[in-house]
Amino acid sequence: MHKGLIAFVVGLLCIRVFPASLESSHLLLTLLLIGFLVAKRWLVVASLFAGLAVAQWSLSSWQADRLEPRFDGARLWVTAQIEHAPQWHATTAALLVEGAYSRRTRLPEKIWLVWPEAPALKQGQQWRWLVSLRRQAGLTSFAGFDKARWLASQGVGAYAVVKQAQLLEDVPQASFRQRLREQLLALDVPNTDALLALTLADGSAMAAERWALLQQTGTVHLFVVSGSHIALLAAFAFGLVSVLRRIPWVPASEYWRDAAFCVSLLLATLYAWLAAWSLPVQRAWLMLLVFLLCRWGARALSPWLAWWLALLLVLLLQPMAPLQAGFWLSFVAVALLLAYAHGRLLRRSWWLELIALQWLIGWALLPWLNWHDLPGSGLGLLANLVAIPLLGFVVVPLALLGCLLLPVSSAAEVVLSLAGALLTMCFAFFTWLVEHAGSWPLPMISGWQSALLLLASLLLLLPRIMPLYGLAVPLLVLGLLWPKERPPHGQAQITVLDVGQGLAVLVETAEQVLLYDTGSAWAGGSRAEQVVIPYLRQRGWPALDVLLISHADNDHAGGLQVLTQQIPTKAVIAGEALPDSSPCLAHQTWQWQGVSFRLWQAEGEEGNAASCVLHVRARDQSVLLTGDIGQREEAALLREAWLSADWLIAPHHGSNSSSSARFIQTLKPAHVVFSRGAYNAFAHPHPAVLARYRAAASLIYDTGVDGSLRWRLGGDSPQPERAVARWGFWREK
Repeated sequence: MHKGLIAFVVGLLCIRVFPASLESSHLLLTLLLIGFLVAKRWLVVASLFAGLAVAQWSLSSWQADRLEPRFDGARLWVTAQIEHAPQWHATTAALLVEGAYSRRTRLPEKIWLVWPEAPALKQGQQWRWLVSLRRQAGLTSFAGFDKARWLASQGVGAYAVVKQAQLLEDVPQASFRQRLREQLLALDVPNTDALLALTLADGSAMAAERWALLQQTGTVHLFVVSGSHIALLAAFAFGLVSVLRRIPWVPASEYWRDAAFCVSLLLATLYAWLAAWSLPVQRAWLMLLVFLLCRWGARALSPWLAWWLALLLVLLLQPMAPLQAGFWLSFVAVALLLAYAHGRLLRRSWWLELIALQWLIGWALLPWLNWHDLPGSGLGLLANLVAIPLLGFVVVPLALLGCLLLPVSSAAEVVLSLAGALLTMCFAFFTWLVEHAGSWPLPMISGWQSALLLLASLLLLLPRIMPLYGLAVPLLVLGLLWPKERPPHGQAQITVLDVGQGLAVLVETAEQVLLYDTGSAWAGGSRAEQVVIPYLRQRGWPALDVLLISHADNDHAGGLQVLTQQIPTKAVIAGEALPDSSPCLAHQTWQWQGVSFRLWQAEGEEGNAASCVLHVRARDQSVLLTGDIGQREEAALLREAWLSADWLIAPHHGSNSSSSARFIQTLKPAHVVFSRGAYNAFAHPHPAVLARYRAAASLIYDTGVDGSLRWRLGGDSPQPERAVARWGFWREK
């Protein structure tokens, strides 16, 4: 295999690790270096830098297309035509808008539009929207889905929220896909929501509880049309042609293999079209096309050459693809399949090989899942073993056949009912697994654990007669059981999570953990699911010792229900009465591993004023978490003799109704943290509040700017770790 091809591809992949934006001078220097390397005939190294140059050019093009900084947070009227099918979350539509126009500025070619309370939308309609524009979107945390990176991978240059809308031009009828969706929903068949996800890549009809079940069993990927669906359908088509040619009355032909390739590609293309040609589907189709072309004809090319050529083609057509988790998981999974097939010198029964392959891929992909902050599930090893062949070889072909038969509604209903019944069995199996075995969420792993798991995976790919093969299982066990980092006795780790306009703070000691507030919730989602639970799993906490809710406002208590459903919680304490909670008792104290905790609450209050205040002391340092108390409660709190705060979580997100001058001057916190949304409607933190903290010489941190923050209370380093510093160029304002 040509080394230059591999070097060029590696250079293209480096866009994933670019730490910051690039100037045009960087690209010029790279081009000059390539010229020097070519002159020296160091062609492999020149190929590497050529790939880097293409990656730099792609990044520069995306940055040049982004929304101008002066319009970040501005409201503009924009006009555009709906070309892509919207994604629905309850009554909120999210869609990709291309070619939008505004009189005031040049807009990015692609804008991600979010429309709360949207009407029924049709592709082809032309709308005029008043939108609030943002250069970036999403939260910046140490774990969880990174929306900004995902938008950058799609080439999106701005994020917009609709405030008003005017329909300029309607269309007489909906698009074919929308009509197909309505026809499917109109049929009296079970699991139409899942059938929509499997055929049209439209998972908006599936309830949040069903998605939660899929996540617990590690099977979400099976209901999001991607590479595995395209590949399995192509394999089904190839196998069908192979079976048909063995039927006696089918004419024999030496070209049956060519026919099988053609049928496989045709069915995969039709499926990709039904699934709206999303980027993951395009990537899978390109991979399939390259593999089929390389295996076609009398002289088939090496599967590994096909893998590298497919990788090259995808990167050239989708240069930002390395920002997507699915890109890495797809190509790594295919590479594992090729390596496994190549290394099997001593073969077992086919079902044992299938189990071994599923087990290998499950563990080998865990480091890649962790690299992209995606959850893993131990149940997935078993659930996927049953669900992948069932959905790939039976349910999806039946569902597509049912769609084809929709003009004959009775026949379509029979076929789709069969597919729906199989899905009912599948979901029942998932539910049984969770009820009898638990969810088995796999903890997020560290860099050392990832290295051990990758090494174990490589050893498992060796033929079993090789001497190092026996080290694979011990390395795998060591990687999974590697101890989690915990604060030493007498110290606590404090993490203020970026939950937008809200609050969630995790306090960890050597053996126990407390969560203060959960962030907000809304129809179909919560900050607890997006941020808090992924971070708890990353830190290796299977349960909470104490969940402390300051008061009942949604931005503090919204995630209570979903959190207690998914994370076992020993005790819930609340400033206001909440289900299954104990009241906040003023002056209640306790100790965990040398770290002191104290509660305080103003008497006879409700709402913000009833916030349960938490004071944590580790050695000679303390942090004060105040909820949403106002200036009157601050004055009462100042009468407490124990009060101190090296670190202060600013009351009420920095509202001018809190953080009085007397409160700040008395406490004189060395550090103050504002937990708030970057584009919040309340203008938190208030400029007067910022001025008061600056007058007290407090160092100011802001989750809207810095993302999540964490530090060791009682430790030596006074500087917190900022999540925004861990991310790449897609996080730049």
